[in-house]
Amino acid sequence: HHREMGDRCEYPPCGKPASLVCPTCTKLGLPPSRFCSQECFRHAWKEHKKVHALVTHAKPLDTLPPIFRGYPFTGPLRPAYVSPIRSVPPTIAAPDYATTGDPISEKTSKAAGRIEVLSPEDIEKMRTVSRVRCLGREQSLLSGHLIDPSVGTRSD
Repeated sequence: HHREMGDRCEYPPCGKPASLVCPTCTKLGLPPSRFCSQECFRHAWKEHKKVHALVTHAKPLDTLPPIFRGYPFTGPLRPAYVSPIRSVPPTIAAPDYATTGDPISEKTSKAAGRIEVLSPEDIEKMRTVSRVRCLGREQSLLSGHLIDPSVGTRSD
């Protein structure tokens, strides 16, 4: 790799004329990053390798949806895969807002626009139910560690 006029070492405190080119940048097809010595290259490596990570973690352009192919992205972010729209089976009842987008049932509900004030007894009942549900969840999480796919549930 030869040195061109104006090429300076990319290690910030240095700035001397550079004659070495980062081989990883060359391999990845990036513009050449130049350094004056192996020592400067080693000092700059911690920050410089982040450039390589951006390129190697970027999504390949051929996996992009067709609408984004050829778009001049400036960073590593790419649009995520969007799966095809799935239909809801006719056996599942659709809410009223599924077709119009207008939640009429919620607007006409007795609770619409109303905040229910609970009595101290009702508040205590809610707390009790909440504790029981948390306990049940905890039991469920603990029992999950005891389950093994090789163990059956039959006792015969």
